[in-house]
Amino acid sequence: MLETAEIIEIAPEAVRTKRRGVSSARRMVGLVGAIIIFSVIIYGRWGLGVRFFRIPSSSMEPTLIPGDYIMTVKVDLEEEELQRGDIIVYDQSIVDGRGDWGPQYATKRLIAKGNDTVYIQDGIVHLNGKPLVEPYVKEIAVYDFPPLIDLIPEQIVVNYGYLFVLGDNRNNSDDSSVAYVERFTGKTRFKEAVPEEAVVGRMVLRYLPLRRFSFLSRIRLGDD
Repeated sequence: MLETAEIIEIAPEAVRTKRRGVSSARRMVGLVGAIIIFSVIIYGRWGLGVRFFRIPSSSMEPTLIPGDYIMTVKVDLEEEELQRGDIIVYDQSIVDGRGDWGPQYATKRLIAKGNDTVYIQDGIVHLNGKPLVEPYVKEIAVYDFPPLIDLIPEQIVVNYGYLFVLGDNRNNSDDSSVAYVERFTGKTRFKEAVPEEAVVGRMVLRYLPLRRFSFLSRIRLGDD
């Protein structure tokens, strides 16, 4: 009914079509202009180290859900340290020792860095002996880490050059919460510890869907 009233009261069909074409063109010009401005800002801030990814799984819920599109920026670890609390994208094939298979990307939250101590007790993550307040998790973990009874939690140390990562959906995430003890050395190793060289980038923005568009505020954990 609205379109019929518009045709009758405002203009004949040809003019109506032309005006709609002009309106559509203006919207397109505005969208292209916004993209150009946004791209200039991104390039000015982060240069060519920008990459884009689609989230396929629920391991980072509620922060990221399947179908979200995110933007990451390259991190030069020699100039800028990753902060505990950052959301990172890394190459899982390097973690698994299958780098020659081609990249397989994963997204998790950085909890601890080299030489940090970490453990999970009663669902609460402890970093360097202090419990973390984590409002971003979907629910607290239903497991303890490490799961080995004979290990003292404070003795779990992240190896230098590696990162301890967890999904915000703690009970549905394939992450660093799996540990094992080497048979001969007795050292604790994290099955899913992430080598620093496997890091592809740090998330800074969720850009799609538009209703969920937001910049990521960096959360500081521990001493960061």
